[in-house]
Amino acid sequence: MGNIKRQALVVGINRYSFLRDVRTGLLLNLEKPAGDAEAIAQLLEKPTGELAWSVRRLPEVSQNDKFKVGDAATVSQVDLENAIKELFQPEPQHVPDVALLFFAGHGLRRQQDGQPEGFLATSDANGKTKWGVSLIWLRKVLLSSPVKQQIVWLDCCHSGEVLNFLTPEELRDWLSGGDRLLIASCRSDREAYALGEHGVLTKVLLQGLDPMQYSSGEWITSRVLAEFIEKQLDNNLVLKRQIPLSRHFGEQILFWKGAKEPISKIGLIIGVLVVIIFIFLFFNPQEATSYTARILRLIACVLAAIAASLVLESLSLETEIPLKKWQIKFTGSLTISVAVFIAFYYGLPTLTDSQGYIRKEKIQVRHLTALNEYPTLSLVEPTIPEKLTQILGLENPPIIYTKNPIFESLENFKTETGNETLISEYDYEKYAQIGYSSNINDRTTKGGYAKGRQHRESVFSQSRDNFESTTAPKNGEKQKFGYAPIKLPLQQSKENSKWTTILINNLSNKSIVQFPELAALKDFGLLEEDRLDLISLNDSWIRKIIENNPHIRGFIAYLYPYIENLADNFIHCGVGVPLALVQRVLPEPYVRFIDIVNISNSSINIDSINYKIIENNPYKLTVINNRNTLFENIPIASESMGITIPPKQHLFIPIEFGFDTKVYSKINFSQLIDFKNIIGQTVYVARVPDKKMREKIKLYNSTHSLEPILMGKEIMQILTEPIKIDRDWVSTSIEEIVKLIPHRFSVGSVMNVTSLVIDGKTYDTTSPLNEPKFSLSVYFAYGSCPYLLVYNSHNRDWTELGTVLYGRHDKSLQAYETYNLGEHISKIKLEEREPEITYIDSLSVLYTDPITKTMREAIPPISKLEKNDGEYFILHQDESIEINFKDIIPKNALDIRLKINGYYEVLLDNDLRTNAESM
Repeated sequence: MGNIKRQALVVGINRYSFLRDVRTGLLLNLEKPAGDAEAIAQLLEKPTGELAWSVRRLPEVSQNDKFKVGDAATVSQVDLENAIKELFQPEPQHVPDVALLFFAGHGLRRQQDGQPEGFLATSDANGKTKWGVSLIWLRKVLLSSPVKQQIVWLDCCHSGEVLNFLTPEELRDWLSGGDRLLIASCRSDREAYALGEHGVLTKVLLQGLDPMQYSSGEWITSRVLAEFIEKQLDNNLVLKRQIPLSRHFGEQILFWKGAKEPISKIGLIIGVLVVIIFIFLFFNPQEATSYTARILRLIACVLAAIAASLVLESLSLETEIPLKKWQIKFTGSLTISVAVFIAFYYGLPTLTDSQGYIRKEKIQVRHLTALNEYPTLSLVEPTIPEKLTQILGLENPPIIYTKNPIFESLENFKTETGNETLISEYDYEKYAQIGYSSNINDRTTKGGYAKGRQHRESVFSQSRDNFESTTAPKNGEKQKFGYAPIKLPLQQSKENSKWTTILINNLSNKSIVQFPELAALKDFGLLEEDRLDLISLNDSWIRKIIENNPHIRGFIAYLYPYIENLADNFIHCGVGVPLALVQRVLPEPYVRFIDIVNISNSSINIDSINYKIIENNPYKLTVINNRNTLFENIPIASESMGITIPPKQHLFIPIEFGFDTKVYSKINFSQLIDFKNIIGQTVYVARVPDKKMREKIKLYNSTHSLEPILMGKEIMQILTEPIKIDRDWVSTSIEEIVKLIPHRFSVGSVMNVTSLVIDGKTYDTTSPLNEPKFSLSVYFAYGSCPYLLVYNSHNRDWTELGTVLYGRHDKSLQAYETYNLGEHISKIKLEEREPEITYIDSLSVLYTDPITKTMREAIPPISKLEKNDGEYFILHQDESIEINFKDIIPKNALDIRLKINGYYEVLLDNDLRTNAESM
């Protein structure tokens, strides 16, 4: 490497004789810069030999025969300029190979002839007639310097000005010059701060240059230092506010080598930690394939390998074993890691198997929650339907225990809602599929069944919380299924205040959202006669629910669209004026049951069942927020069963039937409108159609063209009623309302099976958790449409948000939809994964401008997506489109949402073949 000469000038100015605070008049003296400069000086002086630095301090004082940076001394502009010239422009015979300038103190900035200029403030600066050393002057000194490698570190306010090159020619000179590293503590328009003993940048420099931070023999270079500072931005809030800047020109500049050596004591400590993890899992059994067990097992294996490597490094076994040191470390680490894996996988007790079963002597037991209409209705079919049996992986349809009150509530629900023949008569060829998703031990399985279509299934890792938050569809009623065909006019009484809010999802789509008492449905509700897709409009079941739970809220929500002027329009697609605009949002039905399977080789007889039960009438709703606490003071009851279970046969015992309210957190209206702008105004709110209103709408439709029509003032007067927005009955947010709503409502009785008596012996079944280990979501699906994925620029990963255009499986169902994308989203992707064709007519991004706080709409520059004109962007199976937000919305945009208009078509086998040939 040769005899490299290294010289440094470290400057730390605490004393300022003329700079004063404009508010207090006090001198703006500092406390940290001198200490910062001294710390940098001492760090540079540590290396010896060819890596040694010659350090000059400014201001310099002598103390105990040693020089240090003076904390009470001053530095004039002339002194600092001369010192900088001596460093970077010395006599030819004294030119160093490397020169470094460090400055800590005040930084100043002014506008001169419309051009900003930065300064390193000296002690004689006053911020009026004298400013200190110009950063433009400093750049000129560096450009004309004969020093091959130049380093400048500035820990002061506005120091980023050193990188604001004035002309393209100046930048070209920098790029074509020697090797340079320039680091400024903040942008030109920001201030720099101190934190603890040092300035924030100085502290990071000391950390980044510490040899003990790097392995022995690893070079610390100018690029390594710049990368270290960049990484600290994520961990240091003050540094993130300052936004330090670094620029590297030319080749790397070497500082010194790392000095961190492996220490065997650390290896022993890590080994003890592995033992602690083993003991923890021994006394806290986990499922062998659970997320917790897998992560801890992986951590233990990695830690064991590291511990072995550190210990073997210090033992010097290469003198006794005919192997090189790296071979000994690799072999030993691998052996220990494999041994730990075996010990953790086979040597620990597990709670349940991979399917969520707890194994007993003759039986296996698990608890399941099955969400959506399919499992709820199929459980009360004479024989459980084939699809659910296949999804659960059963060899034969299970035996269903029907002699309990939970099954009675299920039976009432099936028959009294008009859905008793839905499953048996469901046409899998005409309609798309049965879709399902299940989560066992943090692994989700998704798939679907339909005649004439290939069965597709995917398996991926997913946490229980994430699965539970994404399984519920947008509404508890879908095509061919319904249970609450009652619409309710908007209630304006004050007692509805905290259950009512106003929300929007774009500038022209506004709604009042209300969660009424069920008693209001009894007094004012109207039977909905316009749902042609329902298998029945039977309302006897919901009437009994209303009668038995008059003061319950949260079981049904209504969205009332409104306009502010009769000349405005409701968002509407299709032919003619709709009969009903008010939307009903309902929770999703679910059933919980205990699954018992005979694992013996002979039939077993279940003599009796022991259980705890909360007895209610079949139509009583019970709030289920914490299931475990419901049964604390309930005595155990017993009942004879007399059921014989053949080998490999399953027995399902329903223990809870009810409705899950996660759907309310998915309402597509998320922006709370500013009440100040609407309180006291009269708006026009969509009405629930009575018989007279229906006749008017039908007459209007019959007298107008069959083409899509623009709703005029005449029809708006029929569809709406004027309502004055009163703060007394609109006062809360949707988030606060959702917090008030129970997680689940059970219907009728709720029970826990505590044990079973089988062939004279009692078997404990354990109580189910609030969220059981196995959850299942099965639903009537009409194709899955495109999947929506978002890229989080902070986490740097893709997240799947579910599907878009759900249920729009025909061109006649084409419409606008809006989806919340979350925060820090920089890209989206739409993927068509199913045997379908997706037609996207238009697509845009809605967001709130961070400066004006107004909502804006941005349209990606993609052909056929710019407007709703019947020219479609088409996605076939396994195709996708990715849209980058970088050039269309601000980086810090708020409330980002996707607005999309389109539909999709489900393909049969012959359609798939035709499509494949044409591509």
